[in-house]
Amino acid sequence: MLTRVHTLRCALALGLLCLGATSVNADVVRFRYAPKDPSGNTVLVPGPSGAPGERSRWLGGASEPFMRAIAPTHTVTFRHPVSNQQVIVPFTFPDGTPRIEHRADQIVYNWSSYQVRARFLADGSVEVLYNSGALRPISFQ
Repeated sequence: MLTRVHTLRCALALGLLCLGATSVNADVVRFRYAPKDPSGNTVLVPGPSGAPGERSRWLGGASEPFMRAIAPTHTVTFRHPVSNQQVIVPFTFPDGTPRIEHRADQIVYNWSSYQVRARFLADGSVEVLYNSGALRPISFQ
């Protein structure tokens, strides 16, 4: 009898889990900046659709054109780890102080519920990814 009750509870829990399972959405918007001149200035490179950026509903998900160009709040100068050249990249940062994480090919600005990532590509360009976090639409002030 105890085994049967345990089996029913497991089946009920599994059923509820399946019914409540939905994909966890988080907007991720990408912009790509390529070197423009030897001074380190960069230029926004449109995506394949001609839009300034691309948006996906989750990291690695299918992308769609992001038609809005955003106004930068900061410009950051990096030494590109592949090209070893200076690059100046515009960012739109939210208020507050981020935790900064250094990785081999990227710098991550991490607010607890928001993340901005500068990823250095092999061709000398920089991809900037804005990640709003789970269940939050992307918002630029």
